[in-house]
Amino acid sequence: MPSNVAKLARAVANSGPDDEGNLVKQIVSYHSNLGSGDLPFQKAIYGGFGWGLDIDVAQIYDFISNNYEPGDELFFFGFSRGAFTVRSVAGLVCDVGVLSAVHMSRFAEMWSVYRSNTSGEPFRKSAWYLDNKEELGLTDVRVKVVGVWDTVGALGIPEWPVVDWAAKVGLPINKQYAFHNTNVSKNYAFQALAIDEKRLTFSPTLWHKTADGPAKDLQQCWFPGVHGNIGGWGCGPIVDNFSGLQGLFFWLLGKKDRAPGTYPRDPGDGTSGATNEYFHPITRIRKDNLNYNPVSLQGYAIERPDGSEGWKWVKRGVQSIPEYVMRPEKKMSVAYEESGRVKYRVKESLSRLLCPESILLDLDRDNGINGMSRVVG
Repeated sequence: MPSNVAKLARAVANSGPDDEGNLVKQIVSYHSNLGSGDLPFQKAIYGGFGWGLDIDVAQIYDFISNNYEPGDELFFFGFSRGAFTVRSVAGLVCDVGVLSAVHMSRFAEMWSVYRSNTSGEPFRKSAWYLDNKEELGLTDVRVKVVGVWDTVGALGIPEWPVVDWAAKVGLPINKQYAFHNTNVSKNYAFQALAIDEKRLTFSPTLWHKTADGPAKDLQQCWFPGVHGNIGGWGCGPIVDNFSGLQGLFFWLLGKKDRAPGTYPRDPGDGTSGATNEYFHPITRIRKDNLNYNPVSLQGYAIERPDGSEGWKWVKRGVQSIPEYVMRPEKKMSVAYEESGRVKYRVKESLSRLLCPESILLDLDRDNGINGMSRVVG
């Protein structure tokens, strides 16, 4: 079953209108994500120790180099370990800029220096960058959007017990991945997170907002479901990750319930800051109608809108988490064919289009959104 990333890649048209109505070419590249082998154990080993991560980052950067023109807007999307991969590529682009195809012969040299920078110091202050910036024409490139589904593990690497044990005895196996800057400036950063994931090795990696990043607009939203549900591999009942032979493997490793609102620091670099978390409305609706009450939500009280604020989740000792609002002003452009010609129209956001009308009306009323009529077609 294709992931949400694959579905999104297939849904993007070859061109689309900008804010002024001018057609802009849209170039899409889809890369199979890290740890995507055919067998469950193969996925676990490849992803668990980061095998292939460097290659994935380098290949995606090479695609950007071959296609990027000044003024282009860059959008990155990823799921699971692929989420960490695109966060890393976005960091590389923001740290270094984009080498032109002519200068890609210098990539191996640049990559070697960049990869050795595990101190946390900005790469732009390194001797290599300062010595080569002018010659290679490296300029500031700001990423427009990074959207991810359930980034997992410290530095994007699932937290295997052996890795944690090795770090405690002075053998930081995943230190080699510390050069990946996943917390740099983008215009927009979005993450969907799984409430019901319990595998010890799949601890979520949230962004933490600081003065210089990660985005002007950071939103991280919790949804019912496990890791695979959130990534698009299953939209039916919430699955049990501890069933079957594969489940036995994860059961032996251990179990850890997720805890929304309690991730004050990045597990990789120790960054602290606001996480801008939300609960999706379906969480409350599921709780009210289906007796949905996973361990991750226990202790939370739900406060009704009071006219100044919408629904919010409150728990002692944890900062309150607001309910996400599906704003009507958020739109999307849709391409369609008419009389053999491709045309475009603006529609409501996909989240509003997919929401049952009766539920959407209730949500709009609760959030003080009145007089909105649904556009269909």
